[in-house]
Amino acid sequence: MSYSLTFAHSIHNSITIPVLATKNNHHCYYNCYSTKTSRRTNKIVSCQNKEKAEGDRSSLSSALTLSHENPQDVITTTDRVVDNGIKTTSTTTAIMPLLKPSDGIGIVSYLRGKNYLITGATGFLGKAFIEKMLRTIPDVGKIFLLIKAKDKEAAIHRLKTEILDSELFKCLEQMHGESFEAFMMRKLVPVAGNVCEPNLGMDPDTANEIAKEVDVIINSAGNTNFDERYDVALDTNTRGPSRLLGFAKKCKKLGLFLHVSTAYVNGERQGLIMEKPFHMGQTIVGESVTSETPPISIPVLDIIAEIELASNLKFSVHKNEVTQKLKELGLERMLDPVIISYGKGQLSGFAADPKAIVDVVPMDMVVNAFIAAIAKHGIAGKPGLNVYNIGSSTVNPIAYEDVLKFCCDHFTSFPLKDSKGKNIRVTGFKFFSSVDNFSSNISDEIAQGIGLMDAKISDSILKSKLEMKCKKRAELMVDMAKLYKPYAFFRARFDTRNTQKLMEDMSLEEMRNFEFNVRSINWEHYIVDIHIPGVKRHVMKERLVINE
Repeated sequence: MSYSLTFAHSIHNSITIPVLATKNNHHCYYNCYSTKTSRRTNKIVSCQNKEKAEGDRSSLSSALTLSHENPQDVITTTDRVVDNGIKTTSTTTAIMPLLKPSDGIGIVSYLRGKNYLITGATGFLGKAFIEKMLRTIPDVGKIFLLIKAKDKEAAIHRLKTEILDSELFKCLEQMHGESFEAFMMRKLVPVAGNVCEPNLGMDPDTANEIAKEVDVIINSAGNTNFDERYDVALDTNTRGPSRLLGFAKKCKKLGLFLHVSTAYVNGERQGLIMEKPFHMGQTIVGESVTSETPPISIPVLDIIAEIELASNLKFSVHKNEVTQKLKELGLERMLDPVIISYGKGQLSGFAADPKAIVDVVPMDMVVNAFIAAIAKHGIAGKPGLNVYNIGSSTVNPIAYEDVLKFCCDHFTSFPLKDSKGKNIRVTGFKFFSSVDNFSSNISDEIAQGIGLMDAKISDSILKSKLEMKCKKRAELMVDMAKLYKPYAFFRARFDTRNTQKLMEDMSLEEMRNFEFNVRSINWEHYIVDIHIPGVKRHVMKERLVINE
């Protein structure tokens, strides 16, 4: 998933720095060269060589240090590039000038000592931010965590079980040892509340305390399920931020408000989606309006009316009918995404454009980017609204066909097992040009997979059960295809020039500690060796197998 950040590193010329070295000897270099407009342009060259590339992080960092001390030091770097299967090797020797280290943005100096209010703290993005902050900047002030709970005790319980006990915090636990819990409880202040309630569901005394002390508010509370019920999604993702902004106006020391959302809130916009905020009254649908568009055909979205419509529908039917009645507004939640269904052998294809670009970014890079953005705009202290797209579609694009090819490679080498303990075999992923084509194929495929096509079945009861099972599974898959259709055939890409400029403002040290250069990602390694094992371990709860 790619993200948009909304707000109210400096690499010296002629340096080539390795910023990624994977366990498969996959090395990426940061090449910097001048341009007329920005004086700096950052470019990643990825070398997919079997042998170890010349110069690792430590040796080249040492060379850089020497070059700072001696303006006549000579550094030789080697880049290997694979382009359409052709490997090109080039060696560059440069005489390094005396370089003055840059102070960069000043991330650590700004963030330390500040007090924060975070919503969505028990979500993965919120937890990743908390962990990064406490690991890299342990002398921050208080971090108030708005946690959905009935009272203070329940909020503390969720803090301990969902945050402190999370595997994500094992590194911090090792760093602090026996004092880990004491350190965490000094820094983290659980607050019982809910963005869907008036005054955020906080008791008056707590709300007043936070309003007096908080310096930065971070809203990461959002429902990112594509299939959430319409009324629930609107209340959390639309009215929730509005309530939080209302509270922010009461905060005396507040210097910055950060709102984080999936970049796909841009809907079905076309072309290059810029890092620009909407003006009051501007709409997505309005962008597609031409002079020939009849005014009566331009839809107008009234959020309050939409929420009232969903609420009235909810209370006008019996409780057990609510989900079914709201299906057209938001489908039932489905457990397995395409990758898991594919690995389980339940899905061999999907309705999607194989050439369409899927925009994804690792979570740690998202966290690092909004830490850097908080510091930059907090230090500047200028009123305004700034947008950052943390995405890959323009700087390091990957198509659906490549994603599923890498998934096939992973599940072929590390197959899932069925209920009998046998390996599940996957075949090459198939793409269908429309939901209708997918629908006509999936029923026959499921029927064959569960044995319904077996001519030997004479038991009418068994056959009836298999037919019902086939029908339900096919309906589920078709519903999933309809749900993901806007994203599976997505045509837009996300502009990231603001994000690139943010990265250019960082010092070398800040880049090492808060790196979010999406160009450096090797997608094959990331999907095969990092993403899918993470899904299997944390989503599917598969036991971790360590090969000695």
